[in-house]
Amino acid sequence: MPDSLAPTYQPSQIDHVKIFPPIGIARAGDSDESYIGPEKPDEEPRPANTFRDAHGRIKRQAVRFRAYAFDSSGVNLGEITKSGGYTLSWTVEVANKKAAWVVFRGIDEQETFELRNAGVQRYEGYYLSNQQRYDHTETRDKLIARSQPQTVGGPNDEPESDAHEGHGGAQPQGARQERPPRKTLDATFQGDTGEDHPVRLGEIYAEADGRLVVLAGSGESFSVALGGDPAEINSDFDNANWIDTMGDGLVTLVVSHSSESGTITKWEVKEAKDRAHVIMAPPKFTNGMHCFTSLYDLIEDTYEKPKRAQLGGAYDCGTVYYDRHVEPIFKGVYTLSWTSQKAHDGHGPHKIDRFFGHEELSNPEKPGVMRRNIFQRVRAPVQRDVPDNKFLRTEQAFEYYMPRLAGNSGDNPESPGDENHRDRWQSVTELQYARLAKWAEGKFETKAPVPNSDPHQETKDLTFAALQWTTGAPLYPGIETNWIVWDPNIYVPSVPTPANPNPEPIFRFNEKVKVGDLTKGLSLPWQSDFYEWPHIRPDRVLTEKMYEEVKSDSFIDPKILPRNLTERAPWDRNELDSDDFDGATQMVEKWSRLGFIAPVNPSEPFPIFVETERTLEEPNPKVEYKKPARKDPKPFKRKPFGME
Repeated sequence: MPDSLAPTYQPSQIDHVKIFPPIGIARAGDSDESYIGPEKPDEEPRPANTFRDAHGRIKRQAVRFRAYAFDSSGVNLGEITKSGGYTLSWTVEVANKKAAWVVFRGIDEQETFELRNAGVQRYEGYYLSNQQRYDHTETRDKLIARSQPQTVGGPNDEPESDAHEGHGGAQPQGARQERPPRKTLDATFQGDTGEDHPVRLGEIYAEADGRLVVLAGSGESFSVALGGDPAEINSDFDNANWIDTMGDGLVTLVVSHSSESGTITKWEVKEAKDRAHVIMAPPKFTNGMHCFTSLYDLIEDTYEKPKRAQLGGAYDCGTVYYDRHVEPIFKGVYTLSWTSQKAHDGHGPHKIDRFFGHEELSNPEKPGVMRRNIFQRVRAPVQRDVPDNKFLRTEQAFEYYMPRLAGNSGDNPESPGDENHRDRWQSVTELQYARLAKWAEGKFETKAPVPNSDPHQETKDLTFAALQWTTGAPLYPGIETNWIVWDPNIYVPSVPTPANPNPEPIFRFNEKVKVGDLTKGLSLPWQSDFYEWPHIRPDRVLTEKMYEEVKSDSFIDPKILPRNLTERAPWDRNELDSDDFDGATQMVEKWSRLGFIAPVNPSEPFPIFVETERTLEEPNPKVEYKKPARKDPKPFKRKPFGME
């Protein structure tokens, strides 16, 4: 994807403008330094030198938005930059509406209208309709941290000099360079105090070429409770008077062009079909690991729902490519083994031959016994219109089936007496399952066609890359967003036409999604339920000490080194791994000192992932670690989802 694209079209050809990626993810960090997040498929950027700045603070992962011109037929003409004589004025508005929302529930749990912070701007009246109850949450302004719309990139922006790492870590750490000024996305939060407490949700600036960069906030969370010391965490999801620096919002744009005669033409990018959304999310503490069901997979599957419903038994998921649709799932399974003990035991490096190295897996002409055996181990997804689906999923609700992770109704059963349920086990999406079924039957192609290098492919790549490294299921409640993304009614539809009967998903939210809606159902604060999703939040890890001890053993063949790296340590060791809420309270304070998991040999097809840059002190090996005693009547906190 070119970093600078001179226009090959005339302003008169432009009918409308669209923003890409349509959904962008900015990740929090307590450093002022930043780097640009993923923009190319299968490439997760790693900041130059380290994940932390010289002071040990976590660098923020920014998201960059671009504008593309389209003609009246919908043909993508290419990117619009200032090099073509255009001015791009970007506007961003974000909000954190968690504290104003209802208490948490899973997607399969009974609907509730109990409010978070119920004593503040509560319901007036007892006979409200469901919609009126949800509408009421939008009026609880004392509990909503909403920034004013901020605009950058206009003709009056002037560069300033500042320490900035550069895009994708390309510049030396701390290098001085000129850049346009930043504007902050500042808000206030009252809780039940009646006083405004400042909350910074992020920052924005426009690059010299006109592209927009959005940065998340610091990741800080705090309580505004009256009475002295900040309140401790006492809930997985719904902590009163707490606010964090997460949120989401809208990205809009006005493009203008001045001709030689002085005529000014403007294109406003404010409609849902053209604008973008940005999500402020927690840091990703892994690098080079992707979840086998990302938000891209979930949204792509949601776009398939109408087609499945319409065609029923005649539905076909289309051409399946091993390298595009199947192998990435297996690679996700492999990388998971470096951050999850159960995944390591089930399909770690010592069992890698099950998923790689056999021609039968990638060649449809070969016998399919191995493919079918693997597919039979894959847990079926929720298929509400299939009569036997509940029975099948109930039979598959144990560790023999993959993936060995929790589902959308909580963690896996942890003891024989713990109630089991099919919804407590994760599955792939319906679309992924359909593709795997065709793969098992030998109805697939080995390699996908090489895509064209054109503006259309550029925007597809931007859309995919922005979501490839996110976490999809389980959404209980989620990391970047919650189960709202499964609602097919919140997207701009892909409309079939005679010329294009199978249009691609658009990946844009429609006008029903307001500022702050994508994150309001997540945990408050985000650290209180940061206990799963091992592709982003590790569970058990290989420390640098463990790695060096095994690597230095001269009797171990380097070719089989990964198979011998079997020891693991808790990622949140030393006070944060308490089973009750004390661990979550500690996480609020110490999250930024935990380690990152990154490949030591990233060019290898099967890298070794090792913890690095941990600044939190290690537990004292001479002192037996005892978990802090619970303070009654504080309820007992559930353990991490099926990981321990």
